[in-house]
Amino acid sequence: MKITRQIIIKLVETAILSFLIVIFTGTIYSLEREIEIKVGDTLYKIAREKLGDSKRWNEIAALNGIEAPYNIKVGDKLLLPQINESHIDVSNGLMRAAAENSSSPLSETAPFSPIKETTDINNQTNRNFNVSSNLHQSEISDTELTDTNIQKITSLKPSFVPTFVEPLGPLITGLRAHNPSIHAAEEAARAAAYRPSQAGALPDPMLRTAVRFDQQREVMIDNTGMVSVRTERMTMPMFQISQMIPLGKLGPMSNLERAMAGTYLEMTSMERATKERQLKTAYAELYYIDQAARTCLQIREVLKLLVASTEAMYRVGEARQSDVFRAQLEISMLSDRLLMLEGRRGATVSTINVLLDRSESERV
Repeated sequence: MKITRQIIIKLVETAILSFLIVIFTGTIYSLEREIEIKVGDTLYKIAREKLGDSKRWNEIAALNGIEAPYNIKVGDKLLLPQINESHIDVSNGLMRAAAENSSSPLSETAPFSPIKETTDINNQTNRNFNVSSNLHQSEISDTELTDTNIQKITSLKPSFVPTFVEPLGPLITGLRAHNPSIHAAEEAARAAAYRPSQAGALPDPMLRTAVRFDQQREVMIDNTGMVSVRTERMTMPMFQISQMIPLGKLGPMSNLERAMAGTYLEMTSMERATKERQLKTAYAELYYIDQAARTCLQIREVLKLLVASTEAMYRVGEARQSDVFRAQLEISMLSDRLLMLEGRRGATVSTINVLLDRSESERV
């Protein structure tokens, strides 16, 4: 009876232990399960939250045939590997324990506790998560927008923007004094001012001189019938003075020229106003370019800090690689805009120098 009882107890213990092994082993391998991708999920985030280690994202990618960590879509299903490789060792330990128990049924070894092992695994996962969080905080703290960084950024300006820009008042004075178009209009108006007096004056008198040469022959017959011829030469100088008097025309012609002179004065004022408008427009464009370039440079420096922060978040699985690419693309676009603004500033400075009749390469 004692032998039979011992055999029954041994069989029952073996059956219970085998049942526990089957349940725990099934639980371990059931961890290789499917999850649904939600908004904001990345392979790094899933690996950190589900597996306890963000570096195991490549195992998830290899298991699901994903080429890039950011190449996932919301709603897709992902198959996850085991939480930790230690599960395999735990499973093998259970099998070894079962074999030992089956070989020595009367052993006093304490039964295996799967709850304790699961608790140890959860503790290891929490420790890994805390390490990742500390790494994330330490890396981002180096790229925060502190007051010192903000002061440095706001004091930046592009190299092609000079420290001192000429005021508008002296530029307008130089425009009036040196612009060729304004000078030409003023000279034309000055010449037109002399025309009314000339138009109302009488035409110049005309003096004509001439010399007339004449030769006369006389034929004479006397009483005896003789014929004689006498030749007489004559020289006659002639002088003629004439003066035209255009009655009814001098007054209207003078008034017409006086109106034309006024037109030239108005054209001079219009030319001066036009050139001043062009100068003020170019100066406003120059101010806009300088301010836009300074703002773009400051925004680019802020984006550089954000890129460093995004890369740090990407390394710990808090951001996607597409976010890093997008921030880098914004920096590249701002750099291109700075080059475009530099070209526009050179063209605007050349326009101002042409208006002032200066060298095109002179800085404003």
